[in-house]
Amino acid sequence: MLVRTGSRTVPLTRINVLFPGLVVLLVGCGSEESGPPMARVSGIVKYEGEPIAGATVHFVPTVVSVGYVPASGKTNDEGKFELQTRDREGALCGSNRVAISAPNPEHPFVKDPRQLLLPHPASELEGMHLIPLVYADPIATKLTAQVVSGQTNVINFELTEDGTGGVAP
Repeated sequence: MLVRTGSRTVPLTRINVLFPGLVVLLVGCGSEESGPPMARVSGIVKYEGEPIAGATVHFVPTVVSVGYVPASGKTNDEGKFELQTRDREGALCGSNRVAISAPNPEHPFVKDPRQLLLPHPASELEGMHLIPLVYADPIATKLTAQVVSGQTNVINFELTEDGTGGVAP
């Protein structure tokens, strides 16, 4: 099929139709400021009142949309963390489920995860985690946090043995 554009006649092909749309899509992607709104997030994780070192904190948006970006951070010796995504600091603004895991670095299966490929009695898995596993599951967790745009969000967590911990005041 031929299309007349002014004094020229141009063949109508998929390339002619799709290319301008592709250019528009690519021009809108890739800048650091593009993507969903994010804000800085930091805090402290404590378990039974004591800071937890080496825990991983994940923020997973409760509403997943285009540009969905999970954020995570690791706690230092004082239990402090800062979140970031693959290429940006902070977490997605809005409501987030929070998953926190803290493997015991002294447990033999944490030191050598290849051992988990072999069958072991359940009793040998005890002590593998420093906090209850209920906090580590991003679907089952009761931990949530609201990330507010335009500010640094300080969100502290107080975790308990019975799994009822939450955001500290």
